[in-house]
Amino acid sequence: MAHLAELDEALSRLGRALGTRNRIRSYCKTIAQWGVGNDLITANPFSRFRPETKKEGRAPDLITTDELRAIHGAASAHLKWAIEVMVYTGVRPGATELFALKMTDVDYALAGIWVARKKTHDPRTLLPLKPQFLAKLQSLSEAEPDRVYLVEYEGRPGRPVGSLKTTWLATLRRAGIIRRLRLYDLRHWFASALLSGGADLKATSELLGHANPNTTLATYYHLMERQKRAALDHLEIPDFTRDTIPR
Repeated sequence: MAHLAELDEALSRLGRALGTRNRIRSYCKTIAQWGVGNDLITANPFSRFRPETKKEGRAPDLITTDELRAIHGAASAHLKWAIEVMVYTGVRPGATELFALKMTDVDYALAGIWVARKKTHDPRTLLPLKPQFLAKLQSLSEAEPDRVYLVEYEGRPGRPVGSLKTTWLATLRRAGIIRRLRLYDLRHWFASALLSGGADLKATSELLGHANPNTTLATYYHLMERQKRAALDHLEIPDFTRDTIPR
């Protein structure tokens, strides 16, 4: 188990998600069990492994508004635009959502964009867009009528971006940010901006594409200060000054 713990710590330092780390540890357990079954080893050293679960209330790293401005200002053209897409939509970075978005997914009639979401029961969801971002998409479509994907490398029409990790890290250095921040933290920024501004939890959960609102609640409840204070407006306290003192 000590070797498995060392592996998990190394993966964590590399920024691998909990689900990825659980999967790799399960692979190790399965391989070792195969070794036991084929008389290659006498016992499975990982037999006690159980998948780790996320701790409720664990706060994600939040990008401040000043950091967001600095990163955007230091970014290259395609990363700058990818940042804008993420802060306006909250989509997951990567091939399944951000890099898969096409210009034809924009629905101007319904003022939104269709997003394929594999983690929900509905594989294709209309994500509403703010008018100013919809106008940006319209301008982009008119300026580049042959553009296929929302996020593309400049001068390479029709070719989606495969990864932004290298340019993201370089941009953090140029922006003078030394703490560990991931592209995924832009999604956390989107969620925190909504909830801190008083957005409904269920609506925020649906915008994020969470299959269960409890996921949103467990991750971001500490940010819902406005809702908690607003809840106190419904608390009616009797006027105790009118009560007689019992004798």
